[in-house]
Amino acid sequence: MLENYPERKQNRLEADSKEGESPLESAEEKTGFESFVAKHGLSGSTLKLIAVITMFIDHVGAGIIENFAVQHPDELLFGMDYDRLYMLDKVLRGIGRIAFPIFCFLLVEGFSRTKNVWKYFSRLVIFGVISEVPFDLCFFRSAWYAPYQNVYFTLALGLLMMICMERIAKLGAGVRSGDGSVPEGIRAARIVMKILTLAAFAAVAQFLMTDYYMLGIFTIFLLYQFKKTRLGTCAAHALSCVLILGEIPALAGTVPIALYNGKRGFKMKYFFYFFYPAHLMILWGISRMLGIS
Repeated sequence: MLENYPERKQNRLEADSKEGESPLESAEEKTGFESFVAKHGLSGSTLKLIAVITMFIDHVGAGIIENFAVQHPDELLFGMDYDRLYMLDKVLRGIGRIAFPIFCFLLVEGFSRTKNVWKYFSRLVIFGVISEVPFDLCFFRSAWYAPYQNVYFTLALGLLMMICMERIAKLGAGVRSGDGSVPEGIRAARIVMKILTLAAFAAVAQFLMTDYYMLGIFTIFLLYQFKKTRLGTCAAHALSCVLILGEIPALAGTVPIALYNGKRGFKMKYFFYFFYPAHLMILWGISRMLGIS
């Protein structure tokens, strides 16, 4: 798939001039399902809303319910004792499992469509820095907790990995065998370099202790590898949820991804960037009012 990247990149640039057409959408013939999705499917902004809402639900469980239950096991919260809080937390965290794989899919889609990948990368790093203190306050009750970093850094590493993968795919692009095909030696070299690149970024994520650790990098890689078709994307999402992340409830996210219509939707890009640190600060403030130290 990656060997044809220069041609696919040009196709993406041409597709960008057509309103709402994405690489995933343009790579497939218009079947009955494709026609239905084109008319009634979900835009990228709708997918972001789904991811943001489920993430918020997850963080209510992790940032408030769990911390209250641990620190005040004999007290009631909203009229619920420890056992009921425990069950509520499991429900909230289960719903929240949907968010991360959708964010990974949106990262891959954004990488395919962005006009400036380095600006994209810079935004992720900048908002990762902005979000780190709110993240640590909300979940670790400290303004600085070095052993664990927020999800923006995982996404930034995943984006940088995809940039490297695309560069590798173009190595030896001008070299051809007698029959016009890419020589086997170059193909093998590309495969080895991709494996080493994946391992390197997974190791960095593990070393820096970014959210989801190396599993987040593997999830992004799998979605990136099978991004060309809707079926491949859905299969990669499902496999990553079950085999990589081990989070069965996250499979529910396969449905909105399958219904993605390739359209951008409403323009609220920076709302989604700022929502992450803002909601963490709000949840931390609520937890303080509830007596969670």
